Amino acid sequence: MMKIKAAQIARDLGLSKATVSLALNDKPGVSEETKKMIFQYIDRMEKGIDIVENNIIKIVNYSKKENIYGGEVDLWSEVLSEFNKEAKKDGYSLGIDYINDDIDEINKLIMECNQGHVVGAIVFANDLDEDIFKLFKQIKKPLIIYDNDFDDDNYSYVMIDNYQGMEKIIKLIVEKGFNEVCYLANSHDNYNFRKRRMAFTDLISKYNLTGRIFITGNDVESVYEAMKTELVDKSFPKVLISENYQVSIGTIKAIQEMNLSFKDDINLIGIDEIPDYFCYGHHLTALKIIHGKRAGVALSLLKKEIEDHDVEKFKIYSTCRLIEGDTI
Repeated sequence: MMKIKAAQIARDLGLSKATVSLALNDKPGVSEETKKMIFQYIDRMEKGIDIVENNIIKIVNYSKKENIYGGEVDLWSEVLSEFNKEAKKDGYSLGIDYINDDIDEINKLIMECNQGHVVGAIVFANDLDEDIFKLFKQIKKPLIIYDNDFDDDNYSYVMIDNYQGMEKIIKLIVEKGFNEVCYLANSHDNYNFRKRRMAFTDLISKYNLTGRIFITGNDVESVYEAMKTELVDKSFPKVLISENYQVSIGTIKAIQEMNLSFKDDINLIGIDEIPDYFCYGHHLTALKIIHGKRAGVALSLLKKEIEDHDVEKFKIYSTCRLIEGDTI
C-alpha cells in the first residue's frame, strides 16, 4: 500500500494537518463530507489516478504576511466542505491555493488561473488591498470576490452585512439600559474589521451612546495581556463588543483570571460564535456570521458566470443573527 503523508493530503486538499489527522484516526471534530473527501483522495492516489483534472475551480485564500489568524476556531473546514459539495454537483473539481503578498507567487497563480484546465476562481479578499486587486484583475476567467468590495462592476461580490449585524448589537445594548460601550478591536486590519468599526462609530452616534474603540492585540495571548491591564481600571466601560473570535477568547480568559462576573462586573458581546469550552461555563452572547452557506452562494454565482460570461453581476450580503447567551 502506498504511504501518503498527512501533510501532503492537507496541502493538496487545503485542509489543516490537524483536521486530516483527526479524520485518519476516526476522531470526532471532522464533518462526514470532509472525511469522505480525504479518503477519496487517498484511494485515488493509491490507484495512481492523476489528481489534476479539467474543470477546476480555484479557491484562492489570500492573506497578508502579517495577518496570520489563529486556529482556535476552525471556520475553514465548513467553508471548504460547502465549496466541495457545490462543485461536485456540476462535475467541477477544486484547486485550493494559499497565498500572501509575495508578488512573484501572485503572478504564478494568475498564470495558472489562466490555463485551460481552470474554469474560474473565487478569491478570499478580506486582506486584499486595491494595489494587489489590480494584479488579480489579470485573471481572464470568471472571478468572484469574497469578503471585499472594490466597487468594480466587472465582478460579483459576496460579503457580510457588517452594518446590519452591528446594529443588532447596539440595539441589544440600548434595550439592556446601557449608555456606554467599548469596541475591542483586533490590531489586524482587513475589510470586515474596517466595516465593523465604521458601523460602530456611526451607530453609537445614531443611538446616543458614549463609546470608544480600544485596540487589543493580534492574537488570543496579546488580547489577554492587554485586557488584564485595562480591566483593572474601574472606569473602563462595563459593556464590551469583541471584534472577532480571537478578541472574544482573549477577553474571556482575562475576565476569568481576574474573577470578574458576567452581568455584575462586565458584559460581553462577541462577533462570531465561539465554542462553549472557551467560555468557562458560560455561553457567549454573539453575532452569528454565516460562513458555509455564504461559500455556497459564491460558488453558485461563479458557476453561472462559467456557463454565461455575460451574466449580470451581483453584490450579495449575508445578514447576521444575534444569539443570546448569558454574558450580558
